[in-house]
Amino acid sequence: MDGKARKKIREVGDADIVVATPTYNNVSTVAFVICQIARGLERNFPRRKSVILVSDGGSTDGTPEVSRVVKTKADKIVFKYDPYDGVVGKGAAIRSTFEIAEELGAKAYAMIDSDMRSVSPEWMKLLLGPCLKRECDLITPYYSRYKYDGTITNFITHPMTQMLFGKRIRQPIGGDFGLSKRLLDRMLGSPLIDRPETNRFGIDIFMTGTALGEGLKVGEAVLGVKTHDAKDPAGDLKPMFNEVLRSLFNVMDHYREVWCGVRDSHAVKRYRGDIRFSEPEPFEVNVQVMLDSFLKARKRHSTFLKKVFPAELSRSIEAISDMKESFYFGSDLWVDTVYNIAPAYLAADEKARARILDLFCGLWLGRVAYFTMESRDMNNREAEHLIEDQALKFEERKSELEELLCM
Repeated sequence: MDGKARKKIREVGDADIVVATPTYNNVSTVAFVICQIARGLERNFPRRKSVILVSDGGSTDGTPEVSRVVKTKADKIVFKYDPYDGVVGKGAAIRSTFEIAEELGAKAYAMIDSDMRSVSPEWMKLLLGPCLKRECDLITPYYSRYKYDGTITNFITHPMTQMLFGKRIRQPIGGDFGLSKRLLDRMLGSPLIDRPETNRFGIDIFMTGTALGEGLKVGEAVLGVKTHDAKDPAGDLKPMFNEVLRSLFNVMDHYREVWCGVRDSHAVKRYRGDIRFSEPEPFEVNVQVMLDSFLKARKRHSTFLKKVFPAELSRSIEAISDMKESFYFGSDLWVDTVYNIAPAYLAADEKARARILDLFCGLWLGRVAYFTMESRDMNNREAEHLIEDQALKFEERKSELEELLCM
């Protein structure tokens, strides 16, 4: 962090609220995001001392310069974050803001993704209010999203979080959160915070997993439609996939004694404001590229697959057709896959873990490809029913995972 930013932190001294946005080449959206944050703080918490933090990862498109010229009533600090043990990424950017919030003695903290084009002032009330009132330690977002948006969430982190901890949290890695001081303290003291994946894209599931694993109170804020820079899973998500999955497995291992034996799931409290839902923006995904990635991964790991999976599951995966017209990768086979991948990963050394994740990513793309074809003629609500039915299957078959990890 540069000297000017450090000096500004000392001048600010303390704060009731800290709101952070991590940035990297977001010049087209960052000014809007900062303005909406500032308006929300002024409108909803006029008597609270608030600070806005812009933690930049070395943008080259003018993002920091634009961030500095946006006028806000709240104090605003724009800085380039320092790597943690040489690791740079979203998590490192956010972790630096956790530490500043702790230094300022903040009672509540919120994080907003810097590509979020649907953020509104109302979000500040919904994300921060319950934390300031000590009703919740973590507020996760509840959005309306396009049916093909959030594929790591839909097929892994959502059903796994619900199954593991018994809480129905739709967006455990949504990117827009409210946190209490108590959760900030727990996260900064966690041994998982120093893991490389936590300081990259694994930060969100680390936050949610820590709150649930520590038995803290979690709620959801109904934020309306999510409009952001969506990513096609066929081309953009492999690094994120690896980092999120490593972090999820860290949480599973660290809190094994907490989640083993948890049965049934329960809804968490939802906080609603004046936000209305609208239809999310559709976008194209390339099914053929996903299918090709699946087939290549299956071929690349044909021998390794037999070592990772039981014989029956290996045969089922090998039997999946390589023809688009007859391709089938349903939710039951997906639960089998995930429930055998997790123990294999946790028991493996680092070299084998990298291979397991490469195989898992290919299989995940196959599952996403099938869902995309299955739901092509469905609206978002109908496709959402498929996702929720899948999550229930994860719950119903939890004992199969426990036999491998909890005995």
